[in-house]
Amino acid sequence: MQTAPALNIEVVLDFICPWSYIFLKKLDNVIEQTKNIEKRINYLPYLLEPDLPATGVDRNHFLQKKFGSKENLRKILPPLKSESEAYGIQFDFSKITNIPNTLDCHRVVQWLADTPYQKQCIEIIFQNYFSHGIDISNTNQLISLVKKLDINTLEIERWLQSPKDIERVKSIDANLKSLGIAATPFIIINNQYTLSGEESIETISAAIKFAKSTMAES
Repeated sequence: MQTAPALNIEVVLDFICPWSYIFLKKLDNVIEQTKNIEKRINYLPYLLEPDLPATGVDRNHFLQKKFGSKENLRKILPPLKSESEAYGIQFDFSKITNIPNTLDCHRVVQWLADTPYQKQCIEIIFQNYFSHGIDISNTNQLISLVKKLDINTLEIERWLQSPKDIERVKSIDANLKSLGIAATPFIIINNQYTLSGEESIETISAAIKFAKSTMAES
């Protein structure tokens, strides 16, 4: 008997986006609601701020330039706080002093593709950036986080010191933007159906079930 193919799910995120972190937790609920559907999940790199210097920029300066005033920034905090608390996430923005360039974070995540460590690595990076203010654009700090996975990081360190995968990550980012994806988080199902990560657990779960049903019919 031929085994049915797994549903392909691609999650588009960036590490400076708090909503991407929240979506990662939301995805756990989606996976539980669709546990009878075999899925292959991949995480795609998206660079919200691709022109940041490699070491990032001062957070206060960045926010002032992006939002214009503290009042504008305060408007987005209540829904962010409500959603994060619902998923047990503790944001501590007071500890964040740097808006990082996330290219190397994405390179590490892509290096760990098709391993059981990829999602765990993403969670570690998000948690340490948003809850502890770790500068994830700093290579040494990033490697220290990867070491929490209890894997040999020597090859990853050599990888980051080389130009390997830089153009590939940038190419994936450019392709996603060419498809009209202008924000994170985002989810692509079987290269056919796209949804914003703002959608509810029920809506995303329903989309996955529908995508699976169309596979069965084809």
